[in-house]
Amino acid sequence: MGPEDAAYYRNLQGRIKALLDCRVAWHNPEVEYQFQLGRNDVIIRTHQEVIMRNITTTVALIILLVLLFVGNAAAGYTNNGDGTVTDNVSGLIWQKCSAEQNYQTCSGAAMDMVWADALTYCNNLALGGGTAWRLPDVMELKSLADSSRHDPAINTTYFPSTVSTGYWSSTTYVYYSTNSWCDYAWYVNFHDGFVYNYGKSNHLYVRCVRGGQLIAYLKISANANGTGSGSVVSTPSGISYIYPKTKTDAGQYTKGSTVTISAKANSLSKATWNGTCAALGGTETGNGTSISVCTIKVTKAATVTATFKK
Repeated sequence: MGPEDAAYYRNLQGRIKALLDCRVAWHNPEVEYQFQLGRNDVIIRTHQEVIMRNITTTVALIILLVLLFVGNAAAGYTNNGDGTVTDNVSGLIWQKCSAEQNYQTCSGAAMDMVWADALTYCNNLALGGGTAWRLPDVMELKSLADSSRHDPAINTTYFPSTVSTGYWSSTTYVYYSTNSWCDYAWYVNFHDGFVYNYGKSNHLYVRCVRGGQLIAYLKISANANGTGSGSVVSTPSGISYIYPKTKTDAGQYTKGSTVTISAKANSLSKATWNGTCAALGGTETGNGTSISVCTIKVTKAATVTATFKK
């Protein structure tokens, strides 16, 4: 470990400690915390679970948005008729109307509130025959943003009278200000659908959520070696490089999804996965030809290696 690595991990350790201090200060162990450190997006969900993704916050949100938007376009939402709406892709159950609107018609004025009051409001909500409501994390909330709409950037058939401005997420944005790391949080502005951060003492609107499952991302790496040359490209995107100029790349993929990685040899070269994909339970086709394909189901972080031979 070099000096830069040591400094990096000292910084990481300090930031994580600050986040855990934030959790204690806000007396809310369910709140997710997020910050960026270099190219890494660090998520803390519990004292024991620290997730580091080699991907920027913005890209992570875009990936989630694309996955959920494509799914919602096909499967859509279900209006449950009790003041709640189910996302048929994620399984999340959403409060149909903004906080303090009529729970069925969404008439009346929505109430804006500071971040701490938003947490309390959702934790105390009883709606649709269920409790266990909570303030959504930033990725969950971002999944409601509809890139085909504007002002508001949300499907108003299912979420009518949404205020075309900011809604709080539960995710703390780690920013050192006034002797504290804890004073900012992420929010989604439903005027344009983008994510921003704001001081927790400010007022924004609220829409609560319950159920569902947090989307987990896992790292899949694809290395390359050999005397030949070619390219390595994945579907969905995430891995893309030309060998031998670059010898490795990695992407973040949702747990349970299927990733196809193609090793495409240049002329006079052949490509093979040499069993590295099959060893992980994947399938290999076209070994020893110009295009060799590895198909793998994402169940854990994994590495496969393509060999280019002349």
